[in-house]
Amino acid sequence: MKHESKLSDMTAITNYMSNVGLLQKYGDQIYGISGTLGQQAETETLQKIYGGIKTCQIPTFKRRKLFEVEGLIVDDEKEWTEKICNVVTAQANPTLYREGRAVLIICETINRAKVLHQALGDMVRNKKLYVNNNMDNTEIFTKKLETGDVIIATNLAGRGTDLKVSDQVNRAGGLFVVQTFLPKNARVEAQAFGRTARQGSPGSAQLIVCSRHLPGPLQMLKETSIVWDGLRGIWPPCEPWDRVRERERDPSME
Repeated sequence: MKHESKLSDMTAITNYMSNVGLLQKYGDQIYGISGTLGQQAETETLQKIYGGIKTCQIPTFKRRKLFEVEGLIVDDEKEWTEKICNVVTAQANPTLYREGRAVLIICETINRAKVLHQALGDMVRNKKLYVNNNMDNTEIFTKKLETGDVIIATNLAGRGTDLKVSDQVNRAGGLFVVQTFLPKNARVEAQAFGRTARQGSPGSAQLIVCSRHLPGPLQMLKETSIVWDGLRGIWPPCEPWDRVRERERDPSME
């Protein structure tokens, strides 16, 4: 229907049936591989839907060389913008001991991506917006990112995007990913950080969050100083933080 194609008996059935409903018809004779269902909550959900299904984790072929920089939470939006700009310029510009790196900034909304793009100004030599698929994004995907290249994107670049970097960038430490918002579940964060350190290459990532952008439940937690102190380590050291994120991921836990 979406592509105005003729409906067959099979497509008429599948178009009006959920993925879960369709797959349940196969009983326990279902097999597959997923790179995003490895968390305990997702595994338990699959086991509830498909009774008796067994899962296992397959290790990666190459050891991942990802270094996660300690995350930051700042209270003021202006400070948040300045902190991101400082981190990006520090990574993209060369130092005495290394060349500049390529940087990917992942934003929650198009407006915030545009704000950061404008704030960076002339601080980086080559920056590009990637906020929708209607733009000409061929340069991002067809060419290897070079030292000093900065991509400011929405979550379009946070999943399924294979960004290639030059050997010079890899020698400098690989692609640096900055996630500028707190996702609703750990899977989205893992996908964003998965844009770097691919296929055995080096890379690093950091979460930089403005407290004003947090959802209501976490804004309430902010008022509790003890929890907030633990929250500053981002996650997972604070147990209440984990429980909030689990509830957001699975409403049945309320």
